[in-house]
Amino acid sequence: MPISAPPPSWASIKNKPTTVSGFGITDMSSQTVANVTNITTAQVLAAEAGASAGGVGTYAFAHKSAGGSASNFGNTIAGSSLDVAGVGGIGGTLSGTWRCMGYAQDPNSSFLGAMTVWQRIS
Repeated sequence: MPISAPPPSWASIKNKPTTVSGFGITDMSSQTVANVTNITTAQVLAAEAGASAGGVGTYAFAHKSAGGSASNFGNTIAGSSLDVAGVGGIGGTLSGTWRCMGYAQDPNSSFLGAMTVWQRIS
């Protein structure tokens, strides 16, 4: 018949290590989550409102101006290949690197089909 016992308590363990090899942690007792606070909706909305247009993390409806291929969900592209878009047409070129959040056809095959939502990632 197997013998079973509850696991020992942390306090009862002798000669506990104070380092975690390869991770650079030297004092496990100071690694707590006591200083973590709940983030409120108001804080998130204030941070979003403070982001500048075209800043990292923002979204834009844009037209893929560089032809040659379609952009699928998750593909990335240089902002210099995108123009801000709207119902009335297209505007200025973007900067940074953008992730496709939809699907943009090759602009050589479809002007309107080359517009979708993009997220700036750098």
